[in-house]
Amino acid sequence: MKLFSLPDPDRAEGLSLIIKRLRSVQLSSKKEEQGSGAPEFSKYKNKISLKFENIRQHLKTHGFIFCGIQGFLILLYALATPGSHPWFLYPLGVHAAFLANHFAAGKELAVKEQECRAVPGLDSEGFRLFRKIQRKRSAFRINWITSLSIALYLVMINFITKGHFP
Repeated sequence: MKLFSLPDPDRAEGLSLIIKRLRSVQLSSKKEEQGSGAPEFSKYKNKISLKFENIRQHLKTHGFIFCGIQGFLILLYALATPGSHPWFLYPLGVHAAFLANHFAAGKELAVKEQECRAVPGLDSEGFRLFRKIQRKRSAFRINWITSLSIALYLVMINFITKGHFP
């Protein structure tokens, strides 16, 4: 007996609507006793929490490395070749795009962790749908941020090489 029909993940129904539907699922008395749904969901929650803590530490480390390297390159430019072609912007742009990608991944993990805390225990089918939605949304957002940062890097190259927009 199926108590709840899950929406098609390929349809544009919006994540909030799907989460509301998942919350409204009536868990069987056996699953209510467990309190957290399928054991896979509990493992997934723990895995996301650990990943989130790890990426927070990695972002801090990468931020310090970014500031140190870029500060050194700007200082080297200012002391060795002031007023010439701003060559330090090339590694700055690539490094900034890399950092933006890491930031987007960290932001997605934060969103996943919040959603895991907000959603009650899920059965196997609900958990499968939940992970599929999270993966597709994460991939879209991270790719979007990466593409945007690369596009901005190319615009910067265009400006510093005295290029023209068509």
